[in-house]
Amino acid sequence: MIIALRLALFLLASLALLSYLGYTPARLLVRERAARLLLLPALGFCVLVIAASFLNYFLPMPGVLLLTAAGATVANLWTARRYGLGLGLPGKAPLTAIALGVIAYTIANLPQVHADTLAFLGVQWDLEIYLPLSEYLKRFAMGGGLETHPSPLLATMNDPAVRGGSGWGFMYLDSALGSLLGWPSWETYRPTLHLLFGLGAPAVFALCRWGFRMGAGGSLMATALVALNGLNLWVASIGLGGHVVAFVLLPLSTLGVLWMVRQPTWPATVITGVFVTGLLMSFYTGAAAVLAAVLVPIGLHALAVHSGRAQLLMSAAAAIGVLAALGLIAHLRFGLLLPLYFRDGLSEGWKVADFLSLSQAAGLAPFVLVQQRLTGAPFLPDLTAGTVAAWGTAMSVAVVGLCGLSLTKAGWERSSWLAALLGLGLFAALLRFGSGYPYGYFKVFSLGYFVLAVGIGQGLTTLFTCAWLPQRWSGLRSSMRYPSAALATLLTIAAAPLLAANLQQSLRYFWELDPNELPRSTWQLAALDDHIDPGTAVHVSGRSGFDPRFAAMVAYFLMDNPVVGNLKSAYGAVRSERPDQAFEYLLFQRSERPEELGVAATDLVWSNDLVALYRWPRSWAANVDLESVQALVALSATPVEVRLSPDSWALSNGQPLLAGASAPTSQRQQVEMTLLALQASTVLVTTDGQRQTVDIPAGLVRYRTESIDTPSTLSLALPNGVQGVRLLGVRMLQATGSGQLVHPSTDLVVLQAKPAVNGTSAQLDLDMYVHSSRNSFTAGSVEFYRRESAGLIPTGFTQLLHAKRSQSASLQWRGDLTDARCGDGAPPLPRADGDYEGHLALYHVNEEVYRQRWLRFSIRDGRVTNQRLDALPPYLVQYLSPPKEMLTLAT
Repeated sequence: MIIALRLALFLLASLALLSYLGYTPARLLVRERAARLLLLPALGFCVLVIAASFLNYFLPMPGVLLLTAAGATVANLWTARRYGLGLGLPGKAPLTAIALGVIAYTIANLPQVHADTLAFLGVQWDLEIYLPLSEYLKRFAMGGGLETHPSPLLATMNDPAVRGGSGWGFMYLDSALGSLLGWPSWETYRPTLHLLFGLGAPAVFALCRWGFRMGAGGSLMATALVALNGLNLWVASIGLGGHVVAFVLLPLSTLGVLWMVRQPTWPATVITGVFVTGLLMSFYTGAAAVLAAVLVPIGLHALAVHSGRAQLLMSAAAAIGVLAALGLIAHLRFGLLLPLYFRDGLSEGWKVADFLSLSQAAGLAPFVLVQQRLTGAPFLPDLTAGTVAAWGTAMSVAVVGLCGLSLTKAGWERSSWLAALLGLGLFAALLRFGSGYPYGYFKVFSLGYFVLAVGIGQGLTTLFTCAWLPQRWSGLRSSMRYPSAALATLLTIAAAPLLAANLQQSLRYFWELDPNELPRSTWQLAALDDHIDPGTAVHVSGRSGFDPRFAAMVAYFLMDNPVVGNLKSAYGAVRSERPDQAFEYLLFQRSERPEELGVAATDLVWSNDLVALYRWPRSWAANVDLESVQALVALSATPVEVRLSPDSWALSNGQPLLAGASAPTSQRQQVEMTLLALQASTVLVTTDGQRQTVDIPAGLVRYRTESIDTPSTLSLALPNGVQGVRLLGVRMLQATGSGQLVHPSTDLVVLQAKPAVNGTSAQLDLDMYVHSSRNSFTAGSVEFYRRESAGLIPTGFTQLLHAKRSQSASLQWRGDLTDARCGDGAPPLPRADGDYEGHLALYHVNEEVYRQRWLRFSIRDGRVTNQRLDALPPYLVQYLSPPKEMLTLAT
């Protein structure tokens, strides 16, 4: 209930802000009084985006919002005093269009209410961009490079692909609404998407009613088709911010152009420039081509039929001038992205394998990406896939027929609409039959659906008018009344369940937990802000690699704090310059074991099922984290020395490596080390000339010396011929009186892999140590997959290890890349042409615990090409959790 109330508050506050900012341009530029109220939020959005693109060079978003609101206040008071309020109450049809927008917003937010959260639901890799950028906009002026605390997000925010981006219009809105309400971006991002999705409905109504001059019935029919379109609901909810802005501003840019070509006056010219500027500053990479495909044919048609061609051309030039002036600085910024197109080519975005059908675009057939996630769930009860496909084909034919029927109705701008439809169709055909670009084809149909909805809505209205109001329809004889009524009834019965089912599928996509989405407890990390003061450094271990998407969210919730250690997200990384970098807190994944660093339970500050936050242990005088920061120190016959004094330390291995200060402590200290060994070894430990041997078991070992009087020198070395022991970290401790400690970790796999490829042959050498206190099975295998648009398709595997007890092993895999095998004894099968990946996978009690790609190659015409090795970490430590209980049903 609270989430529903917060969503209602968000809607009211957003509409109030945008309407306030949009009042003056609506009053001065929109001649149709009834249209002003519908266009207030969209014009307010454009005002906000244009103002932010200039002011955010000098001010963070709260300042931008305050200055923009102050300017709007002055402008609104002057406008209302000079010209009158000029709004009035809308009629029934505009009110219905507004209600449809509210309904669309409400439906889109149902999964949020069900999940009892405002956080993002589903999979979206670009959360690493959207959420932090919105917060950084609140904190900083973004005119130059962003300089703040070390974080993986920092490189991402300064990357040309983000600085140029697709336009920051959506981010300006999200950041402004968060500033207004005092909500973080992880709570405003999803509602902002749905707000824009809802605003698309009145935008389409305005286009139909005052652009194409359709009747109220046809305009509302098209509006309803847009508001209840399952495909575009999915697009909005999946997190494509710029794409959702285009749902609002593409129809309104078309409306502006229609006004301008009809009456080339300065208000029509300026409002066209404003709408197009707002659109291109939000999504120029995706919307510019669709905008041109729709508007250029309308302009060419107007030039062909308009008597005042010179005046029309002057108005078009003036609109371009408005666009250039309002978007000058922003477009200079976004020009940073242009070189990337020549380097990277077209983006694939979401892996859309097949070309979209008309029935899918119209929301009358299931979209392939939604169906893939909901495999096994019927689209409609008791209908086979073949029946649904046939029904979709019939609906495609119906869409074409209704668009054709709309052209038989007079009294509306059907020629302009036909020009827009043909332009959009030609562009789609180019993507379909020219470049063969399914993702671009999908984007065009999603963005341009409003043009199709106009034809469908007008066609349905024409059919219903002929069926039930034949006296108002002069194009057909009254004898067509009953066939028209039968056809209208049939289409309604056929289309309504499909529209509803497709809408339901899109909602189910987010209603159910996606196995690939971030754990929903991720958003509990917001509580870290209650326990860590801004500017306080937090150490993140680099031992157990975070999921890159989760790492980005860890960095997001720590953006006010320096991140120390090693943290890699999908698009960025941070690695401290020194291994002894100071920090006050340590953040561990739940799979990690803080006790291996001597961190006690009494040091715990906060935890959930994903991470645990600890304060700097009181017993630590200094910490040198070699594992996370720099090349590991391998022990050898040459001693590694640690020189200690009461307030400093130095590390060397024949030559100086590192030196630093220690926290003030007594003269007596202990040294604790983390060692990694793939086999049991003996280490020679010397303290001020006194030598002893220490047996180090295989695996990950915590070794602590006895108390030492400082200044002193401690050295570690391996006997001649012994190798394979690494020093991962050193901690100087206050002496507690406890004796020497050798503590091996249990239930883990330690792995060192060395890949190689030569022509058609590949090789993987593995040194491993496995420990299982429960004698449970641990297996390792080399697996090959073919990359396809639907994902990775298994094509072969070889099992390398199957252990049920603790053991060390050296293994080697060699294989011919042209042969696919499923097991050691299976006959080889020739690999088909395609792109392939080689993975190293570990399993514990049939659960996958680790996967790393190490090889990529292609096969073309039966020949192996483009072989590439992926960089592997120098070693892996993978902890083995207790196996999940096997549940059985009583018979």
